[in-house]
Amino acid sequence: MITQLYEIPAAGIESISIVSSEDILFSISFDRGQSWLWYEPHGKDWFSTDNTTLGMAKDIVMNIPADEWYNVSGTATQYQIKFILPTVDSYVTSIVVDYINDTL
Repeated sequence: MITQLYEIPAAGIESISIVSSEDILFSISFDRGQSWLWYEPHGKDWFSTDNTTLGMAKDIVMNIPADEWYNVSGTATQYQIKFILPTVDSYVTSIVVDYINDTL
């Protein structure tokens, strides 16, 4: 698990790009790891879990719209990303978070 806290600019998260194996599960925290969230795109709902085996596939993470990131982060100023490596062959090469540029 990544324990580094990352700052969220005031305009928020626009998107996340991930290069990884397909078997990785991701979740995100906006409260310093007290709760971990995953997104269900069909109902457009966020769920909280303390279960270490739950999360969302990278395709779901990469398709979360900016307005959903804004809605879930609320007034949070920091976030953490957790990912589960289920096998010794699982890998994460990169996670790139794009922020909304509100200065244009």
